Amino acid sequence: MEKVRKILLSELLGLLIIGLFIVVLFETNLLSPGLISDKEHYNCLIIAQFIMQLLTITVIPFALYLFRFSFIKNQLLASNPKVISALLCWGSVRICLLCFPMILNLFYYYLFGFEVSFFYLSLILLLSIVFIFPSKKRCVHECNLDKEKL
Repeated sequence: MEKVRKILLSELLGLLIIGLFIVVLFETNLLSPGLISDKEHYNCLIIAQFIMQLLTITVIPFALYLFRFSFIKNQLLASNPKVISALLCWGSVRICLLCFPMILNLFYYYLFGFEVSFFYLSLILLLSIVFIFPSKKRCVHECNLDKEKL
């Protein structure tokens, strides 16, 4: 269980570091922000905003309730011999569901010239990571394991 938790933590931290790396690249002007912020790309901005807003408001509840779906819940029962591999698989999916749109929103924030809607979407996704953070207590609770089985 501890190994799976460390893998999930490293995945989460790795994806957060990628987001931080994007911020550092654009804030230090190694990449120039606002590459497609002119008027001829306005339609791209509107389409990207619509898609990312829709993606953000659908992916957050889906990621938070992912372990409550019966198909996944049955795989995470303590009586299942493959509970550890299922936790690793579905935990990774859950982390990626929140982190990939967050990274994409950060990238769009700088690409479209500091368009704040993308920043706020990224911030909302970052705050929702708190609810899926792979702590030891959460991993044990989601797999229905008692303390004796650890």
